[in-house]
Amino acid sequence: MFDVQVKRIHEYKRQLLNIMGIVYRYKKMKEMSPEDRETKYVPCVCIFGGKAFATYVQAKRILKFITDAGAMINHDADIGDLLKVVLVPDYNVSVAEVLIPGSDLSQHISTAGMEASGTSNMKFAMNGCILIGTLDGANVEIREEVGDDNFFLFGAQAHDIAGLRKERAEGKFISDPRFEDVKAFVRSGVFGPYNYEELMGSLEGNEGYGQADYFLAGKDFPSYVECQEKVDEAYKDQKLDHTSSAATERFMNMQETSGESGMFYWLELMISARTWGDCGWSGIFQNQNCNRKATPCHLKRIPVKKHYTIQVKTENHSSSRRARHLNKVEVSVTARMASIMPAKQIKTSGCV
Repeated sequence: MFDVQVKRIHEYKRQLLNIMGIVYRYKKMKEMSPEDRETKYVPCVCIFGGKAFATYVQAKRILKFITDAGAMINHDADIGDLLKVVLVPDYNVSVAEVLIPGSDLSQHISTAGMEASGTSNMKFAMNGCILIGTLDGANVEIREEVGDDNFFLFGAQAHDIAGLRKERAEGKFISDPRFEDVKAFVRSGVFGPYNYEELMGSLEGNEGYGQADYFLAGKDFPSYVECQEKVDEAYKDQKLDHTSSAATERFMNMQETSGESGMFYWLELMISARTWGDCGWSGIFQNQNCNRKATPCHLKRIPVKKHYTIQVKTENHSSSRRARHLNKVEVSVTARMASIMPAKQIKTSGCV
């Protein structure tokens, strides 16, 4: 399973919650027998991508944590291929073109009420990826469209946040033991000599700048790891509708696939051609069978910025001497992104 979180590195987007969930998963694996590991967990590659603002020290600490944890986990022979952690360097649009269509699960786990909308969740949804997330930003509408069964929901809701912070300031919050175990595990030095006290300390205390877990990672941690367990179960039985992307019509002008597998880009092709024969150049494709506009061609799931070879077949519908003595056909094809449509509505016809 390719489990992906790609976005700007920020505390409210909670990459820290994600990596702490991964560390919890790793720690539980280490406590199990090899047989139990294979039974309980599906092989998972956890992929991070994004950049931190140059002076955002806490974001850089999170990146350091991800790379250190990955270095340890990826080389643990006991775990093998059951868990890998990857930080994609220099994440950009070109990387996204490859990564997003290949993702199985996408994480949109910001503290509820802090994401204005989000766009990466839309990109993943329209590529058929299942989302795990809070009721924040466009997650709210995406979940309404794809259905509760096709969205892994966890965490506090926006109207609860102020009360939870007040509860924390009053010293009434009780941290989950699993969260405390992960913090202690990180502080033990298992991931190397780097001092993670500042990072772990930001998740502690009741008030104060840079403390008191302002973005509520500790509060949402129990429901997050329990939701991840549901992801594993769903991935093993493969009963999820991975075509939920089709239901995001509100954002992408898309339609339901209802049982089809996956979403596909399609291109509108404008074809013009000239023939060279005994009588010189002349235009073709003028008859009713080929009216210069080809039906959209099914090109499978493809990144937009790539090159493709398109074969064009011409048929002779004329009895004229000019058409009977063709020895050369020059064809030019102009393609533009037209829409995103369900696979069942895409057919190849016309001259393509």
